[in-house]
Amino acid sequence: MKTRISVILTAKNVEKYLNDSILSLINQNFTDYEIIIIDDNSSDKTMEIAQKYSKSFDFIKVYSFSKLKGGTLRDEAFKLSKGEYVIFLEGEDIFHEDFLYKMYEKIKTEQAEVAICNSFEFLGNKKNVLKKHFHKSIPYSWAWDKLVKRTLVEKNKIVFSSIASANDILFTSLVCFLASKTVKLDDYLVYKRIRDDSIISNRNEENIFTSLLELKENLEKREIYHQFENNFKIIAMQAIVWHYMTIKDKNKKQIIFKAIKEYEHDFHILNLENISKEYLFDFEFYKKIISTNSFFNFKLQSKLLEFKKKMQK
Repeated sequence: MKTRISVILTAKNVEKYLNDSILSLINQNFTDYEIIIIDDNSSDKTMEIAQKYSKSFDFIKVYSFSKLKGGTLRDEAFKLSKGEYVIFLEGEDIFHEDFLYKMYEKIKTEQAEVAICNSFEFLGNKKNVLKKHFHKSIPYSWAWDKLVKRTLVEKNKIVFSSIASANDILFTSLVCFLASKTVKLDDYLVYKRIRDDSIISNRNEENIFTSLLELKENLEKREIYHQFENNFKIIAMQAIVWHYMTIKDKNKKQIIFKAIKEYEHDFHILNLENISKEYLFDFEFYKKIISTNSFFNFKLQSKLLEFKKKMQK
């Protein structure tokens, strides 16, 4: 009998957080699932901690692929997994005890291919909530709040980008676009940890543009770009502005701000006022960079290439 859920947990230098993350998964109110921990070339005791749990629990497996990085690690883990459904998590985060149960019940009951929950963003202790992420019409482009049916991924040959950060934009966008049905839970089931030493805080700044270009080219190759054009533009807007809000380098922040502002006059298809404030990462920032009631509607591929070249200088 096939395992019901495969939990794929990527871990890179998370020795301070991995115990809490694994314990929150071990203590789920759910049975018949496997945990696959993928070590992303850690230089601390991450691998040692993961192996300790794999020796104690037969449903936990640990792998390390020294020659693989970024999204390719997740693709390899998917090949090793056995679950009817799969979810990709990160080794610093914490998960509600009903996380797997509620996600599974929702996706099975409604015969969907993707189930999405809401999440908290926290610093230090999970009680110290900084922000709530509540999904509206277009889901955020991250993987850790989405349970996905295996056959959807296999049938459509959906993969992650090979880059170190922002590699889930391609995967999550495609599974949401191509799913026959996507369902959303009202529950907040993931506690997303904010940390200064994460890959996000130390990423290559051009990765966000590389990932968006790859998504657009993939949609065009599948001949479905025009079908999902507006969705793509919202995702691109979200990603670039989130990127702006989270990078620390003031010079690079200014490059992004000027690039967005430069093409403001072309933002005229998607109406800003139709998007809930709860859905946006920073509503005041959007108003600041977009004085018209609009979003991205320029020749996005050429502009993203321009942004990427500027970021690489």
